[in-house]
Amino acid sequence: MNQQEFSNKCEQYLKMGKDYINFSKAMLEKFGTLNFTKNSLDNFQKIICLIVAKSVTTARCALRCAEKGYTIDALILLRSIYENRVNLLYLLQKERANRARRFSDFGEWQMRNDLKLRLQYPFKDQQAKEKIEKDIKKLDKICTKLKQKYKIERRWNYWSGINMKDLSDKVGLGDMYAVLYGDLSALIHGTAKSMHAYIEITQEGVNFKVGPSYLYMEKCLKYFCECMNDILYQFNTVFNLGLEKKHQEIESKFEKLVKL
Repeated sequence: MNQQEFSNKCEQYLKMGKDYINFSKAMLEKFGTLNFTKNSLDNFQKIICLIVAKSVTTARCALRCAEKGYTIDALILLRSIYENRVNLLYLLQKERANRARRFSDFGEWQMRNDLKLRLQYPFKDQQAKEKIEKDIKKLDKICTKLKQKYKIERRWNYWSGINMKDLSDKVGLGDMYAVLYGDLSALIHGTAKSMHAYIEITQEGVNFKVGPSYLYMEKCLKYFCECMNDILYQFNTVFNLGLEKKHQEIESKFEKLVKL
């Protein structure tokens, strides 16, 4: 593929990404007409809404970065979208209510740990410290029950009890994990593995790559569209929004673009 062909395809992927963003807006507008409330949504539905809201928000940021040429930053955001997709698919597989409950319980566990960490540092505001100590006491009682419920021996690092690699395998995304996740993790953590993406060291000197870079544009936008396609499809299905035809139209355009 020559430079012109590469540029044309990247431009098409950008348009495709915008189609998915616009589709997500239409979905959320349709969802708003259903008049769900805090009391009418069950915990599973709330978790689905949380994952979709976070995915759409992150997707808008990622697409804006890609549009301006900051594809490395877009890839860093893509990791979050990918994880949302994996979590969503795992929640939908089976035992939906139980898995959603576990997802929520993990949030309580994380909150308790975060508050305990904050207490390790000096407080100027004594009232704020006392409030945190009070919240920790409440959460300690909850977490004691969770420890017994989920048979946690030491640490609880993953809400599902399964790491991202194995979770990806369980939902049929093992191939995407293998080709994508390691690179995304290297970029987000700034490891030596990702050095080539940020600096270029030659005999002539050191070049800091702090400006726009289109190096990963096609890869970034392809996986961006694939993840958003799946997330929005599942959202439409769970809440029966009736936007199947529109989704099929966009999905068909995406599949044709991938084959080019």
